[in-house]
Amino acid sequence: KGQRLFDENDLPGPAEKIALYYKGRELFTKNGYTDIGMDHFALPNDELYKAHQEGRMHRNFMGYTTQNTSMLLGLGVSSISDTGSAFAQNNKTIHTYYEKIRAGELAVEKGYFLSEEDLAFRKYILNLICRGFVRFAPEHQLLIEERSAEKLEDLENDGLIELNGFESIKVTARGRNFIRNICSAIDQYQLGKQETKFSKAI
Repeated sequence: KGQRLFDENDLPGPAEKIALYYKGRELFTKNGYTDIGMDHFALPNDELYKAHQEGRMHRNFMGYTTQNTSMLLGLGVSSISDTGSAFAQNNKTIHTYYEKIRAGELAVEKGYFLSEEDLAFRKYILNLICRGFVRFAPEHQLLIEERSAEKLEDLENDGLIELNGFESIKVTARGRNFIRNICSAIDQYQLGKQETKFSKAI
């Protein structure tokens, strides 16, 4: 609730945000860290760095990780669990959360079962986020062309990705700084499939 005391005028604009990011990245890299993905840096002897280099890095709700499991249990207020084929979010207020716990009930407020298309596109997005490359299954290539062609072509014109028709996407070195924007171009829920609010990328 404290965040609602601020409005957009109290926050840095896009230019300031990207300047802050570049300054932070400069400080990290000067001290031996490597940029391994969205806002994550690791030292060369770190397991996360090795996972990045070997193409086995994974991302979950908490960020990048060396571990990939089909079951992730979220504990506490508003936390999110992932069963591999469904998401569930706990109650968002402490009062309701503990009320459910004391009653011996699951403190789950809402959930969502993933369709086959959801599962496929989650994998595509994870490949972009973790490996900078994705190849689409033949049955989804037409879908990508129909829903995402204009956005993807704009990204390619800006030098952020390399398109192979609509068969695959490769993120360029420049594009690594805009991975959220690239992923949003193929995110079926940000393309009008469902009314949802998301955090904004720069």
